[in-house]
Amino acid sequence: MAFTHSALALLLACWVLQAAGAWMQWRNYQQSVASHRETWAHGYLGVGKHRQKFGFGALAIVVVSPELVVKKVQVMTGFSVLARFKDVAAWDGMPLQALASAVRGEKASDKVSKAIQDAIQRIEEVRRKS
Repeated sequence: MAFTHSALALLLACWVLQAAGAWMQWRNYQQSVASHRETWAHGYLGVGKHRQKFGFGALAIVVVSPELVVKKVQVMTGFSVLARFKDVAAWDGMPLQALASAVRGEKASDKVSKAIQDAIQRIEEVRRKS
């Protein structure tokens, strides 16, 4: 009986840790998107993701001006709840179509490039609607 209680207590502790980690990651995501919306009030913001069945995926935030010039690209990869968004300054100032072709051409199979392609696709969808 003591083993059952210990196993249930361990299971409960793991569940609480998982819930706290998910909450921390969700909060970081919301803060990043909100800060981009405040900083770049004009233009478009696209959030893209790439999931894998095994291993870890990637999230990408792409912010472009109304003239479709890339203002900021941030990427988060990792399996841990400690993963954070990191700036990719190499693509800042590039036209959106140039970013799309650069990402498609260089690393078509990379999870980061697929997340960026998804973010660009979401920006294009919003542009078509407006």
